Amino acid sequence: PPPYQPGDALYVRETWAEMPYGFVYRADEERPEGWEVDDCWRPSIHMPRAAARIFLRVTAVKAARLQEVEKEDVLREGVEPKYYAGGCKCAWAFEGCMEKPCANRDGYIDLCHWMPFSELWDKTVKPADRSAYGWEANPWVWVIEFERIGKEEV
Repeated sequence: PPPYQPGDALYVRETWAEMPYGFVYRADEERPEGWEVDDCWRPSIHMPRAAARIFLRVTAVKAARLQEVEKEDVLREGVEPKYYAGGCKCAWAFEGCMEKPCANRDGYIDLCHWMPFSELWDKTVKPADRSAYGWEANPWVWVIEFERIGKEEV
């Protein structure tokens, strides 16, 4: 069964610290004022719901193969495409490939999106588990779509 259902409300866990005046978040500041060392931060996995400031409502859930990811999906994941020096190496590469019709361009543009995503994916998987869960294994994954909501909507 999927881990979430449409309509579920989730909160985003962040690296955080509790101060006398409230919660602070590592994404906002390197070190809360008055702290001399960086050991004040608490890991995101231990963040209580009360400390959360970002909430999401699940809008859709489906199973898919990892390599079915589309360019738009990569961008939604926050991964920037990486354009390689020399372009797609097609016959027009040195004659303005991007301005002329090119049978290879779509494949090159897709590659520029998939390569950084696949590299990032593999960095999140333990080397011992890559044969089952790495990019090349093309595992089944849950694709979870969501929209940002306010805390009052939870």
